Amino acid sequence: AELVDRGIGRILEKIEDLRLDQNSIIVFTSDHGVSLGEHNRTGKTNINPGDERSWPIYPEVAHVPLMIAAPNVKGGRSIPNLALPEDTLPSVADLAGIDIEPQETFHGMSLASQLQEESNDKTRDVVVTGKFLNEEKANIPNAATVPVVYTSEWAYVPFRPDGSPELYHLPTDPLAENDIAAKNQNILQEMHQKFMA
Repeated sequence: AELVDRGIGRILEKIEDLRLDQNSIIVFTSDHGVSLGEHNRTGKTNINPGDERSWPIYPEVAHVPLMIAAPNVKGGRSIPNLALPEDTLPSVADLAGIDIEPQETFHGMSLASQLQEESNDKTRDVVVTGKFLNEEKANIPNAATVPVVYTSEWAYVPFRPDGSPELYHLPTDPLAENDIAAKNQNILQEMHQKFMA
C-alpha cells in the first residue's frame, strides 16, 4: 500500500507542479479487490485445482475505490450510490463537457450530476458483479467465480455448488459474514428476480 501511495502522490504532485490541477479530471479506481483471508479465501478467484468451492464476488473483492476530482466538483464528499467501473467513461465525459455519441449505448451511467451536487438521485438500485464463464457444459463448475447481486441493503449469492443461495444484510453485516438466507425466503425471491432481470 505504501508503494501505491507514493506513486499516486508523485503523479498528483507533478500535476500540481505543472499547474494542470485546475483544469484536469483525476480518477482513482481499481478493477477489483482481493480476499486476504475473508470467507476463508485468499486472492480474487480460485486458481487452485484442488479447491472445489465456488468463489462468490464478496464485498472484499467487489467494493473498489472510485474517487473523482474535477474543477467543478467539491472535494471531501462521499456519494451513497451504487456504481460500476463502466460508469467512469460517461461520468468523465459529462464532467469534461464532451458530448459522445457511441456506436453502441454505454453500459455505464454518468455520476456527474451527483458529483456536481445538481442531483441526489441514485443512478441505480441494483448492481450485479460477475465473471464470464467460458463453459460449454450445462453445469456450472464447482470452483466457478459466482456473481453477487448488490443493493444498498442486501448482497445475494444466487447459488453455491449445492445449488443453495446466500443472503447478507449489508447495513448490519457489511463484510457479508452471516448468511441469513434460510430465514428470509421472501427477500431471496425478490433478489433472485433482480438477478434474472
